[in-house]
Amino acid sequence: MATKKNKNPVFVTGDVHDPHLRGYDNKWLKRNQGMDEIDCAIKYGDIAEKYKIPVTLFFTGKCFASEKRMKSLHAKSFVEFGAHTYNGLQPSWIHLIFKLLLKSYYGPYKYQRRDIIKTQNIMEDFSGEPVQLWRTHAYQSNNNTLDILRKTGFRVISDEVCLDEAKILQVREGLHSVPINTPPDHENLYHGVFNETRLKDNRMIMDKLSSIFRVHPTRANVIRFIKEVIKTILGRRGKVDFTKPLAYNVTDYFDLLKKETEKALLRDGYAMILLHPGCMEIADGMKGLEEFFQYLKKFKVSFVGDTKLNS
Repeated sequence: MATKKNKNPVFVTGDVHDPHLRGYDNKWLKRNQGMDEIDCAIKYGDIAEKYKIPVTLFFTGKCFASEKRMKSLHAKSFVEFGAHTYNGLQPSWIHLIFKLLLKSYYGPYKYQRRDIIKTQNIMEDFSGEPVQLWRTHAYQSNNNTLDILRKTGFRVISDEVCLDEAKILQVREGLHSVPINTPPDHENLYHGVFNETRLKDNRMIMDKLSSIFRVHPTRANVIRFIKEVIKTILGRRGKVDFTKPLAYNVTDYFDLLKKETEKALLRDGYAMILLHPGCMEIADGMKGLEEFFQYLKKFKVSFVGDTKLNS
């Protein structure tokens, strides 16, 4: 069990998408609570300030069109900014074509470079500070992403999920990867439209596609493409196993997260946590997050930008 004497760092992170991203979470928030993810991030930052828990939030570049609200967030001493692509990889159909033709959902080198620099420029114009932390939307980075991030001055990327064993590694000169090594909320927490009934229905669809794939292996590319379309329509992308249902209510999820945080600290020497402000608000109005932040006070919680990087 981890104790107050545990000197290994805990990193609390969240991803924040602009109101123009027409994902299920943003739609649910607008319809049910009259909020968007930036509003949720402000509330999340207030809770971080209350408990003095440093948090690193990765924003899409289009968030900075909401200048007044972003200034409110930037003024919070317990909130650090990172970049999360310009617009959350929209429109989805272009990225589905990239995936089919190039085996890269993010897209070709030139597209990625333009997206990364555009995001970096709008954030640096806003803050007057260098942006050095990156998480690709939906974990969709590849070797091109790493090359571009190195050339554009980023120091840390954190969009690999490693729940068994994780290490902070230098992946390019001056650029380190800090994997997420605890269960991310979006893939493991019932919230909003991602409820048990919906996910069981989705799993049935994916199982049927898999059976077709087994019967007609020569149709592999078409089936993969159809799967990507369905994942996008249902609001899920990335390296996450979509056939696995969201398995936890709020209480059970945070019980699991506490155990996995302590396990990661002992196993890997750090714990990287991903808790989206939008998911936290949808799930229970951030009550679970507030209790979790109270729990984290016994640990050394740090900004991702304070990561000790060894070459």
